[in-house]
Amino acid sequence: MILSIAVSVVITVMEEIMDRTLDEVLSVAKEMNLTVSVISSDEIEKKIEMIYEKYIIKNLKTTFLWEDMADAEFINDSDGWSYIDSFVGKNHCLLMFEEFKKWFIVEVHSGKDLKILLEETSSFEFYVFDEILSYLICFSHHDQLIGCGKAKTWIKTLKK
Repeated sequence: MILSIAVSVVITVMEEIMDRTLDEVLSVAKEMNLTVSVISSDEIEKKIEMIYEKYIIKNLKTTFLWEDMADAEFINDSDGWSYIDSFVGKNHCLLMFEEFKKWFIVEVHSGKDLKILLEETSSFEFYVFDEILSYLICFSHHDQLIGCGKAKTWIKTLKK
C-alpha cells in the first residue's frame, strides 16, 4: 500500500514537471497577448516523422535530435535564438521542444511573436520550422544555432 502511494506521488509530480515549459509558453503568450495554438499529439507525431525523413541522419539515434541533423550549418552564439525572428519574418512558424521524452509543438503567429515568447520564457532547447518543413532551426543548450534546408544558407550569412 505504501509503495503504491509513493509511486502515485512520483507519477503525479513527473506529470506536473513534464508540461512546465508548455505551461510557461502558454502563460507568456496570454500575458503578452500573443496568438499561439498547441498542436495535437497526432499532428506532433506526423511532424516528427517528417523531420526524421527530411533532416535527420538515419540510424544514428544520439541523445539529442540536433546531433543527428544532416547537412546543417551552425554558429556558436548565446544570442543566436534572438536572430530567428528575422528569418521567420511575418510567417507562421512551429516551435517544438521536448521535456522528459515528450514532444510539444506550438504554432506561433510570426517571427516577432516567437522572439517575444523566447525573451520572456526561461531558456530551453527548441526547434523552429514551417508547416511544410522547408527549414529546420535548432537552438541547443550549447548556445548553437543550427539550420537545415533553407535555414542552412541563412546560417552561413550569420557567420560573416
